[in-house]
Amino acid sequence: MLISYIDKSTAIEIALRFLNQHFSVQDIDAVLQDKIWLVTARIQVFGNTMTEEIQISCTTGKIEDYALKRTI
Repeated sequence: MLISYIDKSTAIEIALRFLNQHFSVQDIDAVLQDKIWLVTARIQVFGNTMTEEIQISCTTGKIEDYALKRTI
């Protein structure tokens, strides 16, 4: 059985589509850990810069979890 995985650019595109619904994204990057893309983005929230972390499955492309991590 052949399993396809999404690449880093696809994970970032998924995260951007999600984040751009509500925030202005300033910077974004992704790292693969244990079949989960951890996408970290600096976002603008009511004039404050915050960090959002999104977990995306590398096999399905589904957002598994997300959290506002900290104020910068």
